[in-house]
Amino acid sequence: MINNAGVGGSNQLKIVGTQLSEFKRMVDVNLVGAFLGTKHAARVMIPQQSGSIITTASACSVMGGMSSHAYASSKHGWWA
Repeated sequence: MINNAGVGGSNQLKIVGTQLSEFKRMVDVNLVGAFLGTKHAARVMIPQQSGSIITTASACSVMGGMSSHAYASSKHGWWA
């Protein structure tokens, strides 16, 4: 299973200009979505004792200033 879905948002690089709703949307899709995909794929793979899960992130998640705070933090969650 490959977790590759994600959303971006505005190119607002300043955190003071980022709306909470935009931040929550990116975290819900980019981080929570990948969590749920992994959880439900693992539920099938564990009994089979077979399978692989790959989750993509973004270079933006490890290099500051490339994208919005919301996008970078939602993608960095998988590195943690």
